[in-house]
Amino acid sequence: MKTILNGAEALYTLFYPKLCYACYDELIGNEEQICLRCWQKVIPTQFHTYAMNDVARKLFGRFYFNRAAAGFYFHKVSGMQRMLHELKYRGNRDIGIELGKRLAKNCMSNHWLDHIDCLIPVPLSDKKIRKRGYNQSEVLAEGIQAIIPIGINKHSLVRTTDTESQTKKNIEQRRINMQQAFELKEETSLRNKHVLLVDDVLTTGATIEACARELLRVKGIEISILTLAYAIEY
Repeated sequence: MKTILNGAEALYTLFYPKLCYACYDELIGNEEQICLRCWQKVIPTQFHTYAMNDVARKLFGRFYFNRAAAGFYFHKVSGMQRMLHELKYRGNRDIGIELGKRLAKNCMSNHWLDHIDCLIPVPLSDKKIRKRGYNQSEVLAEGIQAIIPIGINKHSLVRTTDTESQTKKNIEQRRINMQQAFELKEETSLRNKHVLLVDDVLTTGATIEACARELLRVKGIEISILTLAYAIEY
């Protein structure tokens, strides 16, 4: 039976080969979702290895946080941009899990994720969840959780408004756009906890700041930030 199944799988792959979601070349061997060539073109930031990195500097003085980092660099023609496009706009949930796993593995080298009590994905509006089918930040958090068993809190912080696109706004416009976009619905489970805010890309930090300011209403909470990517244009 196993031989028959293997033969059927090989025949299916012959006519419907698995393709890399970044370059659309055929995947080979043990490659999943993204080929090795494309992974080699995605540049890790190593921000988790030093405290005052670009993410921390961008957020410093805006709100209190313990530590902050991003896993990879992002720009508009990068492999990471194509991967995120698959996750956010083409319904490819699996690539988000894989990206979350890679992010967690990068941070394990110096125990950066030690002592985190729970993951809080940046909430998405109900309208966008209905359109996409999921919250991409939650999917990234699930990928992190697959490597490091940390609980995911999806209910304490919610998005109350479907804000305008941030793409063409400057820093101050983004901050104004995000004001009162999030609401703390439940705080008991977060008291005296060290939480990790998880998001896809950090550009100006306006979204993260809005989330953190709402979470800081919780007694004794400690906040750290981890995003998949850091936009180098900003």
